[in-house]
Amino acid sequence: MLEYEFADSFYQYLCANQSDKYIGIAREVPFLSRCIDMVLISKDKKITTIEFKLKDWSRALKQAKDHSLGADKSYICLPNANTNQRLTNTLIAEGIGLLLYDYNNSQVIEQIHANENNHNAFPLRMLLAETTKQVLELNKGNAQ
Repeated sequence: MLEYEFADSFYQYLCANQSDKYIGIAREVPFLSRCIDMVLISKDKKITTIEFKLKDWSRALKQAKDHSLGADKSYICLPNANTNQRLTNTLIAEGIGLLLYDYNNSQVIEQIHANENNHNAFPLRMLLAETTKQVLELNKGNAQ
């Protein structure tokens, strides 16, 4: 399975099972000269980012930390079996959450809850919100 397929499977899962919790679920959202794999905007306007990786969690950690400049919460999502104590300790120390996704059985486990990000920069948060809105509108237009 490719990383894109892993993220797409999770996206399909969210749309089918948890879309009532969000006013927006967007894929590949441009932010700070790169793309965030997934951005969720909850009904109370909280922004959560998710970075998907099949391996190389240290790269995902750096990306999730960058996302936290504009997000209220940031997560890394890995396949169900790809965790270790060093990863767990690092994520807890950084306040980044960990989702484990079993794509064969469409099950998500929140292994580590992400801390509410109190150090995001308001202009970057607004940029992320606006860019996510634009991606959602583009996707809506393409679906018609």
